[in-house]
Amino acid sequence: MEHNAKKNKKHRRRTSEDGEVGFDTVAKNSLIGLGASCALMLILTVALSALCMLSPDPAALTLPLGIAAFCLSAAFGGFISSRQLSRDKTAAVVSGLICGFALAILTGILSVAQSALLPEATHGLGLLQSIVIRASALPLSALFASLSLKKKVRAHRRRR
Repeated sequence: MEHNAKKNKKHRRRTSEDGEVGFDTVAKNSLIGLGASCALMLILTVALSALCMLSPDPAALTLPLGIAAFCLSAAFGGFISSRQLSRDKTAAVVSGLICGFALAILTGILSVAQSALLPEATHGLGLLQSIVIRASALPLSALFASLSLKKKVRAHRRRR
């Protein structure tokens, strides 16, 4: 009996009286997704940099592998941010969008900081191309947030 009370108390904390997920839960899950996304991006950057160094022309692979690392981490962040919101599809997609937006802003800030601190280090992208790549984080994270939702299990219908 006590276990059910704890479970109901925890469930009430995440949802309002009408069953809607609160913004605080969505924001918390978005931050968790952003953290997971940044961790994966760091791991992929190190791994793909090592892969680039093994090739005869590392400069040719740097940009495509960097874009791939960004896109994979945006998708992963959207997936992670919506795992706790398995019952509310709208909240899961909003959480994925917030995670993708935060990732795009964070990488944009880091890119501007890198340009200010290291003016000789260029990445070969123009402003518009850079904005389009960062904007791709929003639909990617929202798509993977919606894909991470648990499917409703339908009752098996028997033929008579």
